[in-house]
Amino acid sequence: MIVEYLIITLQIAVVAAFLLLWYYWVRKKFTASFLLEDNEQVLFPFRYFSWIFIGLIVAVALVQIHFVRVSASVHDQFASLSGLLLKHEQEAQALEDLRRSVAKLRHEVESNFKSLRAQTADQYALIKYMEASGTTKMASANAEKDPLMSMRGPSAALAPKDRFANEARAYSAPKPLEPAPEKTEDTKVYSMRLSRTGRATTDSLRVRKQPQADSPIIDQLSVGQEVKVTEKRASNEQVWFRIVTPGGKAGWVDVRYLKLEGNM
Repeated sequence: MIVEYLIITLQIAVVAAFLLLWYYWVRKKFTASFLLEDNEQVLFPFRYFSWIFIGLIVAVALVQIHFVRVSASVHDQFASLSGLLLKHEQEAQALEDLRRSVAKLRHEVESNFKSLRAQTADQYALIKYMEASGTTKMASANAEKDPLMSMRGPSAALAPKDRFANEARAYSAPKPLEPAPEKTEDTKVYSMRLSRTGRATTDSLRVRKQPQADSPIIDQLSVGQEVKVTEKRASNEQVWFRIVTPGGKAGWVDVRYLKLEGNM
């Protein structure tokens, strides 16, 4: 803006100097001529025109200064508006990123909640099914026949995952003096159809041909490998999942080493 002011001032000075030099040159010409009595009459219109022209130049210069100031003010306002607009765009981008993070977190929470609810419903349905089928009575009858189960209590039949710890405590206890009666093995099997997917929670998970601990191994699963679960079976105080491996083989795995996913 200072440069514009300097240019306008220089413009006014040049025009004024040109007019003054022109005025004195014309006056000198008339003074040297023979028409001395007409000198003032001839120079008056020229002098009058010179002052008018100088006034117009000054007015134009003032108008130019005004427009230069206005344009500078508009430029400053435009720069401030551009900065404000850029700041609003950055805030809008930050809000959009926050919205996406919240949406992703909500989706993960909903997915985990659905998976947890599905597993809870599955376990609750199996318990109800076993109670309705008389599994509790079967466990009580086996406990009466087996002194080892009487020492462990009825919770051993209803809690397969604690079987090894209870057996360790039971075998560490002193043996009874009277001979134990023969134990009759109950062959009742309880099963429930499923249509779910699951993932192995341990590496080298053995897939057996039958839901028995001594059944032949037909395949092995890696940790995190996804399979299709078609049935859940409880027999001989153990719970098994019937699965179909990615290779198309159907077999049985222990329920403790498979995590269910998806809805029922």
